[in-house]
Amino acid sequence: MKVGLDRFNRMMVITRSFSYSRQNETWKLEDLTSIELESVLNSRGMKLLKQKQWPMSELKYKKLAFFYHSKSSSEITRKIDKIFRKKQLSVQFSNCIFDRIKIWDLTYWQSLGILKIQSKKMQSLIWKILAVENISKSNSKFTPGIDGIAFKEVPTTKINSIEKILKTSFIRNKLVFLKRNINILKGKSDQAIQRKGIQNLSYFEFKKGFLKTKVNNEKFTDFKMQYKQIIEKPIQYFNDQGIKNEKYNIKLKMNLLNELKPLRLKRYKSEDILWVFLFETNIKSRSLGILTIKDRTLQMLLKLIMEPYMEPLGDTTSFGFRPGRNAHQKET
Repeated sequence: MKVGLDRFNRMMVITRSFSYSRQNETWKLEDLTSIELESVLNSRGMKLLKQKQWPMSELKYKKLAFFYHSKSSSEITRKIDKIFRKKQLSVQFSNCIFDRIKIWDLTYWQSLGILKIQSKKMQSLIWKILAVENISKSNSKFTPGIDGIAFKEVPTTKINSIEKILKTSFIRNKLVFLKRNINILKGKSDQAIQRKGIQNLSYFEFKKGFLKTKVNNEKFTDFKMQYKQIIEKPIQYFNDQGIKNEKYNIKLKMNLLNELKPLRLKRYKSEDILWVFLFETNIKSRSLGILTIKDRTLQMLLKLIMEPYMEPLGDTTSFGFRPGRNAHQKET
């Protein structure tokens, strides 16, 4: 009874301040179990979300969330390794150190209660927050899908000199984007359709026709205004756009978190894939399918939950597309 009360007191203290110290007594995060940490993070995350604040923007919450992820993942991998590891290795299949019959048996997984644990994690708030945060930090965060939604670049530091601002990647990429769209809008798309036909139009000619519709007439004036503001007042534009993009990114994170609610996941339907053709040579080309950011977030949630269970069951000689492994290790 005393042990249970001590754990409850520790959890309450960490939810209030995430740290506690007193004479002759210190409570550390390492003393809490992963279940206790999960309940603490879920309750704290709910409070921050009600205040319309992104939980990972709080430094203490962010540290505790990543500590919980590493701790729970390591506990699961050790547990899976003990359950499925073979006691005696065969000479023929020395690379396979796990019992494949048990791995492919669904009833065995159900008897262990692992599937129930995974379904509970799908409903847990902290895992959803971690999935959204990982997507916002990934390399493809600025790449939109077919819906055109993506994260926007936020400048990390404030710069007061005009020369340095114009050299930053944030301003250079914006100028290239604006110049390209302004140049696309020059000319008439009807002439290209009459000359080539709709089937033989290029990507830029299709985009020209799209931007010249009545719905997108305001975009052309907006592009010109932004370009003029960057040239005339680069410092003001740099600071204002950074604040706007940061607010937009937080709003997008909140929307992605709402898409991972249990009722929405039951009725979930993936959106169309944006296909882009990359021309390696004049003749050869390969297609690249780009998912929407909503679909990528759900994939990340499934990856975070399933990876600790699946990763230790891989072969020792497998190095492709696995965390902490690469093709160079295979050669060595």
